[in-house]
Amino acid sequence: MGKDKGLLTAAAQTWAQRAADMLFSLSIPVVLAVNESQYNDYAKLFPGQLVQDDASVGVKGPLQGILSVHAKLPTEDLFVLACDMPLITQPLLAMLQQLAASGKADAYLYTINGEYEPLCAIYTAPALQRILQLYQQETLQQYSMRQVLKNIYTSTLAVPPEDTRYFANLNYPDDLSSL
Repeated sequence: MGKDKGLLTAAAQTWAQRAADMLFSLSIPVVLAVNESQYNDYAKLFPGQLVQDDASVGVKGPLQGILSVHAKLPTEDLFVLACDMPLITQPLLAMLQQLAASGKADAYLYTINGEYEPLCAIYTAPALQRILQLYQQETLQQYSMRQVLKNIYTSTLAVPPEDTRYFANLNYPDDLSSL
């Protein structure tokens, strides 16, 4: 995109604020994982709600943010929602929350065409602890979230073809036309 996607605006709010509002609407406390270069900009918008990426976690990308938040909140399950999915709807998030209420898995997430959607997911604290231990023991072979999910028990909901558009990750300026 060439700029921080969380600070892009649509309908007079940033994508990060929209994601936070979606989770607030489900009565979920919200924290945002940010890297060092983002901290000051986000601190103005989300005072007291930020967790800065932990440099001691030697991975990059979403896994670093997720493990950094887990390190700060080790007993909390985490509902992860990427800010670059601005089309996601509250009912879809509520369905995932209902699935997690079953309490039978390590992570709850959607699949699209059989592939995990790891950045709209609920990860339990014990699962995150296990992932962190695998990282510390240097037994994680890859750090992509889809690969990490192979190490824990998941419960999934298949996204119907007509709803896949809501899970679009908008990464390029041309993608903005879908808003």
